[in-house]
Amino acid sequence: FWKKHAPVQIGFVSTRLPDSLVSKHTGLGDRLKWARAHAEMTVRDLADVAGVAFSAISEIEKGGRIPRADTLERLAVALKVPACWLVFGDGVAPAGWKADAS
Repeated sequence: FWKKHAPVQIGFVSTRLPDSLVSKHTGLGDRLKWARAHAEMTVRDLADVAGVAFSAISEIEKGGRIPRADTLERLAVALKVPACWLVFGDGVAPAGWKADAS
């Protein structure tokens, strides 16, 4: 059973979830990477400002980690983007998102 599932970090506890629950196509990683680039931050810069591990940010951007809600909120605040947009792609997108993303 476990060999068929991708490893995922939820909060500070590592766990494995079925691939069907870990979609790499949700867009969270793309929105995070875009927002970080437009804030002119490196992964390390964002890690320092948000208080989130460098490796966690890298894994989120790659789609290999589902972060906790408080982690997502810290990232959104550090990047000065709406948390709802960052997490779900809903709400008011930052200026330039559609032009750059399409």
